[in-house]
Amino acid sequence: MADFHGFPVGKLTNGLVELEYLRTAGPRVVGLRLNGSENLLAGVPQIAIPTPWGEYRYLGGHRLWYAPEGMPRSYVPDSDGLRVAEISGGVILQGKEEPGTGICKSVEITLHPQRPQVTLRHTLRNAGLWEVELAPWTITMFRLGGTAILPFQAEQVNLDDLLPNRRIVLWPYSKMNDPRLRLEDDFILVHVPGALPLFKIGAFNPRGWVAYWNEGILFTKTFEVFPAATH
Repeated sequence: MADFHGFPVGKLTNGLVELEYLRTAGPRVVGLRLNGSENLLAGVPQIAIPTPWGEYRYLGGHRLWYAPEGMPRSYVPDSDGLRVAEISGGVILQGKEEPGTGICKSVEITLHPQRPQVTLRHTLRNAGLWEVELAPWTITMFRLGGTAILPFQAEQVNLDDLLPNRRIVLWPYSKMNDPRLRLEDDFILVHVPGALPLFKIGAFNPRGWVAYWNEGILFTKTFEVFPAATH
């Protein structure tokens, strides 16, 4: 069994893509390799922040959060209590009930038998006493050196359509003149050559996919779009 900075790791592979997940913490995916390539995901085990429930470690890779982000509820430590259930073609990673929030996170992982394709099904369950309004937020952290690609809605449906149809969201620490940012009619591109100041940008994405290009490999994440939902 492999190890990720002290955490035991399990592996899934179909001969084309290899995936690594934590067996006792998370749910977290910490490794993704295509045909023996270097790990496509980032690892940041040195980054941690204090919380009322102990130290929260970012670790890296892919994790399930929920919006809106807030301190401390978004940073409940997940370094133990995970349960792993094996299923046909994959596993289900079931996290423990979070102290203070009552939220339980789970991720079902399956590999396509013949393609370099991974399917993740994310679930949030409220085990608390009160209703909670939130949205699943699936974060995938990649190694630096590539370019993030966000498709952008540009077309005008008809000549009478005069209302805005393109919305960009910038976080307080983001700069419009950041040299890594490139705005096109059809795409938003963010090149990440190395460690530079913090930057985050968002946009409503009706296309249902985003991508990351690095060292000749294009990773594409697809998702279901809910145009009428609250974003």
